[in-house]
Amino acid sequence: AASQPPAKLPASAAAAGANVPARTLYPDPEKCAGCGGSVAGMHLSAMSRLWHARCFVCGFCAQPVNSDGAVKFAIGTDGWPYHMDCFKHRFHPICRVCGTFVPERADGRVEYKEQPFWRHTYCGKHVSDGTPQCCACSQWQPRGEEYARLADGRSLCLTCLGSVVVDTRDAQPLYDEVMAFYAAQGMPLPERAPLMLVDGVTLEEYSDREGKDRRDGGPMFHVRGLTLATVYTSIPSIVRDPLSPGGAAGLGVSSMSIPLGARVTCNVTGVLVMYGLPRLLTGCIIAHELMHAWLRMRGVAGLRPRVEEGLCQLMAYVWVEQQAGRCRDEVQQRLASYFAYQIREDTSEVYGEGFRDAYDAFQQRGLTALVNDVMRRGRFD
Repeated sequence: AASQPPAKLPASAAAAGANVPARTLYPDPEKCAGCGGSVAGMHLSAMSRLWHARCFVCGFCAQPVNSDGAVKFAIGTDGWPYHMDCFKHRFHPICRVCGTFVPERADGRVEYKEQPFWRHTYCGKHVSDGTPQCCACSQWQPRGEEYARLADGRSLCLTCLGSVVVDTRDAQPLYDEVMAFYAAQGMPLPERAPLMLVDGVTLEEYSDREGKDRRDGGPMFHVRGLTLATVYTSIPSIVRDPLSPGGAAGLGVSSMSIPLGARVTCNVTGVLVMYGLPRLLTGCIIAHELMHAWLRMRGVAGLRPRVEEGLCQLMAYVWVEQQAGRCRDEVQQRLASYFAYQIREDTSEVYGEGFRDAYDAFQQRGLTALVNDVMRRGRFD
C-alpha cells in the first residue's frame, strides 16, 4: 500500500501541540483527572474519571475535546483523550524513509520495522525496494537526503562519509593509534605487519585462501577484515640418506618433515581491511584483526573459533568504548556507541556468544589474566 500524507491540523492546534509537555492524570478518582481540583459543581464523567469541562482537553493540542459537539475521541497510552487527528500525530509511527505515517492495513493494524539502536521506524517495504542503507551505521536513506555511493555499490550516509578512510595511506595513522592502544594494554605487537585497505572482492578471495568460513556470522568484522598468516607446525629438514643418489660418497640426502613441538611458528604477512568505512569502524576492525596478529606472532594457533573471535571482538569493543569516552563530537560519540552496540548485540555463536564469554571473563579477571588463560589453556575459564 502507498504511504499516505500526514493529516493536516489547524495551525493554532499544531503550534499548541508542539508546546504541550507530557502530562499525567491526577490519581484521586474523586478529583478532576485533569487538574486535581474539586468537582463539586458541574463536571463531566468520561473514561471512568471525573473532569471539569475546561480540563477535558486533547493531550496533543490542548483544545477542548468536545468544543464542536463531537464525542468521538481516542484514548492515548498516557490516559489523556485525543482528537482523532491529534492521536495520529502523537502516536502513529512515522516512516523515517518516507517521512509520512506508516500506512494502515485494511484491518486497521499498523505494521512497521524498527532499528532498535537508532529508534527509527520505517515501512517494511524499504528492506527490499532498493532504498539505500549505509554500509557502516545501517541507517536507511530518508527521501530527499543524499547518500554517497562507493565504486563497489555500497552506500555511506553523510555522517559516516565525514570521517571515511579511503585508501591504505589514509589508514596508517589510525593503524599506529591502534598499535599504541595494544601497547598501552601491555600487549605490544613485536612487529608491524603491513596494513592494506582493499575491496570486497579481494577480501573474499583471500578469505577463501585462508580457509575462513563466512557462514559464521559476524556481519561487522568477519567480511570486513582479515589477518594473513602462514602457520608452520613442521619444517622440511635435510637428513643424510645413503640410499639416495650420492649416498656412496656420503653426499646422499633426502627431505624429512621435522615437527616443531607443541608451539607453532607463524608468519603474519599482512592485515586487510575493507576500504571506504568511517574512522571508528575502520579502527574497530583493525583492533579486531590485530588480536589475531598478536596471537600468531606468539605462536598461538588452532584455538576454537568462538574463543579466538570472541577475544578479538573484546579488543575491538574495548577500543571503541575508549573512543566513545574521548569523543567531544556528539555525533561521533553516538556512532562509537552504535559500533559497541553492534558487538554487544551480535546474535552469532562465534562472534556474539564468543564476545560475551570473553567479556564476562574480562570483567572478572582483567585483560592480562584472560589473555594468559587463553594462551595456556585455549579457553576463558
